[in-house]
Amino acid sequence: MEQGLVRTCISLPEGLLSQFDEITKKRGYSSRSEGMRDAIRNTIVLYEWMNQVDGKRLGVISLVYEHHQRGLSDNLARIQHEHAETNHIVRPHTLGPRRLLRDRDLARRRQAH
Repeated sequence: MEQGLVRTCISLPEGLLSQFDEITKKRGYSSRSEGMRDAIRNTIVLYEWMNQVDGKRLGVISLVYEHHQRGLSDNLARIQHEHAETNHIVRPHTLGPRRLLRDRDLARRRQAH
């Protein structure tokens, strides 16, 4: 439901505009205005969706890390305890990079069949 267009002006930091122009180009928009309209629509949809959620929210943070890194386990434990109001499940040492790649390859093979 497009209505008549209204011209507006905004001031942006140069770096932010450069990033936006780069994305606009990569996504194939015909103009900066088209990219702005799409970005504004996406912001509206996200805002409305987030305002429809009542109660608690659930999120997942996945980390892939080198578990042999000195001090990393202590840092992860400290971060978890700083956010004690959240529930978290930690599965250390179960998924190294090789295992993740193997699991990804298996999933792709299953999809192909």
